Amino acid sequence: MNNLMAQNLNLAGCTPEQLQLQLLLFTSMMQQGQSLVQPDVQEAENQAPLQDFLKNLVKPEAKPEPEMPKESEENGRKRAAVIQELFEAKKPKLEEADVTLNDSQVNVSQSELDHSSTSASSPSSEGTGIPNLSALFSIVDDLKEFTQVPSRLSLLTSATKYKMSVGEVRRRIDGPESFNLSLLGALFRRAKTPNMTDTITKQLEENGLTIPKGRRRKTEITAFSAITEAEALKLVEDFEKLSKQHFPVKELAAHWNNQDATEDLKEKLVGLHAAKKQAQDLLDLLAKDGSPVDFRIPPVVFDKDVQEPLTTLSLLSHGFAVPALAVGVRMFMAFVEQQILQLQEYCM
Repeated sequence: MNNLMAQNLNLAGCTPEQLQLQLLLFTSMMQQGQSLVQPDVQEAENQAPLQDFLKNLVKPEAKPEPEMPKESEENGRKRAAVIQELFEAKKPKLEEADVTLNDSQVNVSQSELDHSSTSASSPSSEGTGIPNLSALFSIVDDLKEFTQVPSRLSLLTSATKYKMSVGEVRRRIDGPESFNLSLLGALFRRAKTPNMTDTITKQLEENGLTIPKGRRRKTEITAFSAITEAEALKLVEDFEKLSKQHFPVKELAAHWNNQDATEDLKEKLVGLHAAKKQAQDLLDLLAKDGSPVDFRIPPVVFDKDVQEPLTTLSLLSHGFAVPALAVGVRMFMAFVEQQILQLQEYCM
């Protein structure tokens, strides 16, 4: 059997297919516990290629990885010193470039702020005794809620709180009333404590607002100074609702028609139509008021000579005056319309 194995493992002149068969035969014999013999040197030489092949098949030769050249410790110290020297040489230029960049950013921000102030909806008020309105209403955060204030005009059982915007607080401070910290505390209904002014000052600073220390108010405080703009608008709303429900338009129109002794009814109707048109024109003008109120900043349509007085009136009445006047004009129009209807019925 050993001689047969030796003969079968003779690889001289074997083709690749025969070599594969020899390998399978050799593996099978090894699994059965059989041993290989080498009868002579020639057979051992013939088996050498098979043994080399098996070694390479079982354990391929590992290729050594190339080693990275190591830098000596002295060269490493020299390299670090050179890098530090280059950094120290470039440091002044880097600081100069950073300062130049910061200055340019500040200039850009300042130019944008100046542009927004000059291009704001409210016109300038130089020489009129009231603050520059373009500076008052050009801040984007004016529509942000600042605080909530309890109602001044409601009963305690139905007291509500009205929101105040940052813009409204700014109008109190920079407007014609020139509120100080004490007046703001009273408006906010804050208790007078040692920390009250510090708390309000901190809240103002968080919203970009400041009040000069020791300032005095410029105008007389009125009843409107105690209410917020939201409550002033609520007052206008209730006033219009009550006027429509209870103002005796028909009765007043009939009384006036009976008292007027004008015989020419056509001429009287022409005059009433003209009065109605004038009232409508006034309403259209009042509707174009560009005064900021509460959380609304309408566009400015009027020239400076028209808008500034309207804005001053709105600042002093905190949004009540112009809408309330519009309610009165609408009631007058209703009175004129009733006169026209009654005269037309009489003519028929």
